[in-house]
Amino acid sequence: MKLMVIKLNIKRILLFLFFNGLFSLNFLYSQKNTIDSINLVLSNRKINNTEKAELFLLLGKKQYQLQNFSNALDSYKIALDLFNLNKNLIKKAEVFNHIAILYSDINDYHASLNYYMKALEIYENLKEKEFEINTISDIGELHM
Repeated sequence: MKLMVIKLNIKRILLFLFFNGLFSLNFLYSQKNTIDSINLVLSNRKINNTEKAELFLLLGKKQYQLQNFSNALDSYKIALDLFNLNKNLIKKAEVFNHIAILYSDINDYHASLNYYMKALEIYENLKEKEFEINTISDIGELHM
């Protein structure tokens, strides 16, 4: 009886590991396809700066999810430049937040704090209280 239970548990563990590995591979494949699609749209389609900015922001998010931090940072900075051209302050602050999170993940807390503060300043000027509170909370987590 005990031997049967152990074999059953091993089967469950193996199935769990197999499916989690498979889902992880599917996730990575899906993210890579999304990145390829975004790059294709950016290279082949005439789009305005607002659309480009949104695509570069999305590209940065996908690269970040794949832990490709260097490329994510490059994409975020391009998005930031484009949102600057459009004078879209709320999106600029959003990009600052993503950059802050990225820097926090690579343990550059000084840079992270710098970008959180830039986002916070925009949110305060725009009187975006909910975003202010979230950003202050994120800054607090840096100090933990």
